Amino acid sequence: MGDTFFQIPVVMPLKSSQNIDAWKEDIGACFLIHGLSKFITANDGAPADTAPQEAKDTYTRNKAVADAIIRQSVEPVMDVIKPFGWTDGTDDPKGLYDMALRKWDQRWADMLSFQVNTGKLTYNGLVRLVSTRANEQLMHNICTVPQTWT
Repeated sequence: MGDTFFQIPVVMPLKSSQNIDAWKEDIGACFLIHGLSKFITANDGAPADTAPQEAKDTYTRNKAVADAIIRQSVEPVMDVIKPFGWTDGTDDPKGLYDMALRKWDQRWADMLSFQVNTGKLTYNGLVRLVSTRANEQLMHNICTVPQTWT
């Protein structure tokens, strides 16, 4: 039997808060089409220890595909996500999906406060993240709000 190749479905890359809603829709549609939705919901449907080996193998393969899809789509913002507690080498599609959503969630200030208070984020890291967020918002405002030049 020859090698089997599988092309990972491509979804739009997450760039910032400006495309978070479209990114969520794209990820959701892709995962629904490929039967992977359980990997970004509360229950990933891991098979029981007593399940047949084929079910365990299918689960492991599908989880790896889900992880690859999300990793590929958040690659442009991975440096922004990592300070929120993401660790490379973690095989957790839902964790990465949730972290990407939290980064641009309205409660991001609460998350930053928690990260600083628990020692996971330094003062310099906090300043860098806040500056980045302010610059993103400024550029969004400049690009989307009609400007009147006098």
